[in-house]
Amino acid sequence: MGGTLRVAKPDSINYIEFQYSGSGSVAGVNGLVDLDEFSSDIFIGSISPVIVINTVVRTFQHAVNLVGLTDENGKKLVEDGIIGTHTTEVIAKVLLTKGDHNELVRWIQQRLIASGFSSGVTGADSYFGVNTLAAVKKFQTSRTLKADGIVESLTINQFLKKQK
Repeated sequence: MGGTLRVAKPDSINYIEFQYSGSGSVAGVNGLVDLDEFSSDIFIGSISPVIVINTVVRTFQHAVNLVGLTDENGKKLVEDGIIGTHTTEVIAKVLLTKGDHNELVRWIQQRLIASGFSSGVTGADSYFGVNTLAAVKKFQTSRTLKADGIVESLTINQFLKKQK
C-alpha cells in the first residue's frame, strides 16, 4: 500500500473543520481513521452573539448627549443603541417637568407620538408645555406608573421598551 496522503490546511482562516487525511492512524484504534482539525468555533459559546442596535435607545443617547447629561465618569454616552451600564447611569439622572425646553423633551414628545399620545398641534417642538404634560400623564397611566407628569427613570424606561 502507498503512504499516507496529507492535505494542506486551507488558506482561508474562516473554517470550522477540515479533514487533512483519510488514512491516518491513532494509537488504540485498529485500522485507518480520518484525521481532522477543528477551529475553536465548534465550542459552545464561542460564536459571538448578534447584537441588535435599538434605534430608540440610540436616539435617546443622542438627545442626552445634546443636553449634556453624562455618565458617572462625566463622559457622554456612546451612541450605540445598547442599554449598558453608562446608559443606565444617565437614565437615572433624567428629570423633566413642565416648563423644560430642550432636545430631550423633543425626544420624549417623539416617543409619545410614536406611542399614540399627542403632545399638541405643535408636535415635537422641544417645549414641555400643558399638552406634553397631559400626554405624559396619559402615557404613565397606560403603563401603570404614577401619573404625575414628571419624566424620570421609570417613565424613560417605558419609552425605551420595544413598541408593540
